[in-house]
Amino acid sequence: MKKQMSHPWRKNKLKFQSLLMTKKPKKNENKSKRTKKKETDERYSHRESEIRVAEERLLQKDIPRTTDDYEKLIRSSPNSSFIWIKNMTFFLSLNEVEKARSMAERALRTINIREESEKMHVWVAYFNLENEYGFPPEDAVFLFKKYLEFEKSHGDEDRAKYVKAEALKFIKKF
Repeated sequence: MKKQMSHPWRKNKLKFQSLLMTKKPKKNENKSKRTKKKETDERYSHRESEIRVAEERLLQKDIPRTTDDYEKLIRSSPNSSFIWIKNMTFFLSLNEVEKARSMAERALRTINIREESEKMHVWVAYFNLENEYGFPPEDAVFLFKKYLEFEKSHGDEDRAKYVKAEALKFIKKF
């Protein structure tokens, strides 16, 4: 028997066939990979823009810009004198003194009785508002009487006497 000799072209043919048998990516698969990459890049860029907006909001300390924004803040924490006073200053910046007064009155009615320091902050802001934009002594007398009632019901006698003395000094200026 004759031994078959392997020819060099046969070895090359086998290599070539093995190369043909390996799976090459088709054009459609390359496109899907590209679109997937593009989608992930878009997701990342969208997420980056969301983060950028959130950071800008934090840098601006998320300042309310409309009355609706302030109303939302008031509803979320009605006992915060800071929010009420900010709302009053917002109305004053719009030259709406009457709305600022009504906001102070509303704050005094809304803030819980137990939150005495919060009410005191609103009272001080209300006094400053009347001092700056009011028509003393008529408004001042009315306001001091209301505050005196508040002090008598929630504070002590010494504090009420002090408030009365300060009211008299204030009214004498005008």
